Amino acid sequence: MHHDSRRARRLFLCAVTCLSAVAVLAQSPILTTVSDTVFRADGSPASGTLLISWPAFTTSDGRAVAAGTKSVAISPGGAFSVQLAPNVGSTPAGIAYAVVYQLTDGTVKTEYWAVGPVSPETIAQVRTVLGTGTGTGPLATQQYVNAALANVVHLSGNETITGTKQFAVAPSFPSPTQGGQAANKAYVDASVVGGAGGGNFVLKSGDAMTGPLTLPANPTAPLQASTKQYVDLSAANKADLVNGMVPANELGSGVANTGSCLHGDSTWGGCGTGSGGGLTPGMQAIKYATDFNWSEANSADLSSAGAQTVTLNACPSGVSGSEPQYYIYISGTGTAEAVNVSGGTCAGNGQGGTLQFTTANPHPAGYSLGSASGGLQEALIAARFTPSNPTGSSQSGKVIVPPGELKAYAKVSIRASNITVDFSGSIVECWMNSTCIFVGDPASSILFQDITLINPRGRPTIAGGVQPFIEVRYRGYGRSMARVTNPASIAAERRGIDDGIRGVIRHVKSPPARTSLECEEAALAIVTDRVAPGYAGNYQTWSDFLPGGAEDIFPGDGLNLDLPSRAAAFPAVVNEVVVNVKDLTKDHCEYNISFADAANESLSFEFESANSASALNISAITNGQVGATTLGNLTSAAITQVSSTTASLDAGTTPPSGGGIEVRWTDAGWGPNNDQNLAGRFTSQSFTLPRLGKTQDYYLRQYDGSNPPKYSRYSAALHIDYPY
Repeated sequence: MHHDSRRARRLFLCAVTCLSAVAVLAQSPILTTVSDTVFRADGSPASGTLLISWPAFTTSDGRAVAAGTKSVAISPGGAFSVQLAPNVGSTPAGIAYAVVYQLTDGTVKTEYWAVGPVSPETIAQVRTVLGTGTGTGPLATQQYVNAALANVVHLSGNETITGTKQFAVAPSFPSPTQGGQAANKAYVDASVVGGAGGGNFVLKSGDAMTGPLTLPANPTAPLQASTKQYVDLSAANKADLVNGMVPANELGSGVANTGSCLHGDSTWGGCGTGSGGGLTPGMQAIKYATDFNWSEANSADLSSAGAQTVTLNACPSGVSGSEPQYYIYISGTGTAEAVNVSGGTCAGNGQGGTLQFTTANPHPAGYSLGSASGGLQEALIAARFTPSNPTGSSQSGKVIVPPGELKAYAKVSIRASNITVDFSGSIVECWMNSTCIFVGDPASSILFQDITLINPRGRPTIAGGVQPFIEVRYRGYGRSMARVTNPASIAAERRGIDDGIRGVIRHVKSPPARTSLECEEAALAIVTDRVAPGYAGNYQTWSDFLPGGAEDIFPGDGLNLDLPSRAAAFPAVVNEVVVNVKDLTKDHCEYNISFADAANESLSFEFESANSASALNISAITNGQVGATTLGNLTSAAITQVSSTTASLDAGTTPPSGGGIEVRWTDAGWGPNNDQNLAGRFTSQSFTLPRLGKTQDYYLRQYDGSNPPKYSRYSAALHIDYPY
């Protein structure tokens, strides 16, 4: 079939090829054509080949020509033609083409050419002799030609090559028959791989040897093969282990000492120090902060700032992804920083796990992760345990910060009850612009108690820093008391001179009142008590018919009951749920639900009689005022600036309208009518107070403009321990 489109493509490709050739030639030297007819001495046309070679040179118009060779066959009738770069006037001077005639009648002769820039030229025009550089001159002598031919390799005869030769195409050789002859590929393949010599060589990819291998010497590098001699000598220097003990005759010589012992962390050191005696830091009853200091290189990509997840092959003791206020330190590359761990699977048990955090700076490859507190935070975490019988908040033992300087790059949180932290002889360097050591829980002042710090000493490192060295969120001890009246009940009892007031002192036995507010609520239950029946009972149903269409029900859930047969409708609380599985295939269960209402004895307060040897100095409130007589506590109050004579404070919130912030030197005497221990009352959120000593305490509460004013229920305590 005829395809015009295919012809068009051929024409197009031809045009592209021609254009490309022109572009290449434009970069090459202008060539001169040398053409002529070669005759033998008897006048007949010659036949054969001319071998032309030349060294590197630069043409007179500045074009570089690389060294090379060219083989040109003489055409029938003796016709000859070749294109060469002109070497007349080239650099270096005296460059000539060497032309060797190899004719079919065995004639071999050599001559030299000097090619000019004008085409065409004949052989007679370009012939020259070495040293003239022109196209005219006497012909070479036989002596000169023979000397030149002595330095070339001939097609026949025995010759020795003394230099290095490079071939553009691999030369072909017959199979060798003598030791010094060149070997071809077929001979090598047959001899080494699968031929007669195939069983005499060891393959690099693996092979089997039938005899012994003798090595030149004992190994000196880790991956070298070992001789029998080396293994025997090494084993001779090792002790045997028989039934878990080293035989006495293999203990060697020497004197026992206490200066060098193998520690539990696989390091050698003084006996009885650190984690010596074969114990790991986590096994010690007393935790030493420096035993828990850790650092490791990590390969996770932190080259961009933002949310990160890293994997640790073994999470060191005290390293936890679920610990609130736990920080790690990133250093080595980028700007070093402490980051708050927000999650992860690390549990400080030596197993692999992850840590999640957010970086503010990029960290290229080569960084390290480690403790942000020299091991102190990790020791505090490792020292903790949570009791289970009965359950309670975290308990702890003792943590020691050994003498020396301990660098903390992030806040250290002490979050356990019954813990002692001994800082004797140490200095904690605080490399952060925030609280250095935080005692307790930021959200709850009653979560932990009985925390003891021994001789804490800090060193600030932030220029102009005003954050505290130690911040404590604690719950003080004392009586929880309340006095509640019911005006409506008093009025109903009033008769004549009887003022209607009836009073009683009760101690809340169960559940115990932990705060004054809880005591007020217990008193409210007494003064608002009414005579009404209390209900309790059981309700039995199938899982398909739970009250309100619920999927499940649990103790503590609420129920609204309507019992016409008992003329009772009341809300109740679920006390107990017993589930009996009746049909596993269809997941049918029988529910037995126990409930009671608020008037029932099982849900009521339990009181016991109480006596007071002295008057209770506490103001009475009505039942309608319970829970509404105090303001919020100043949980965000802070010291913002410290000098040798003053301290600047921030209450953390705007003072109430018509009220302010009351500051006292001690936590007592609150109210508008007592100025004995008053440091000041302020209507602004920030204010400055005098500093009377190296250590100084301030207690703060807010109050409003009511009459009498309402105050915060609890005080915020701020403590300064800072050099003048």
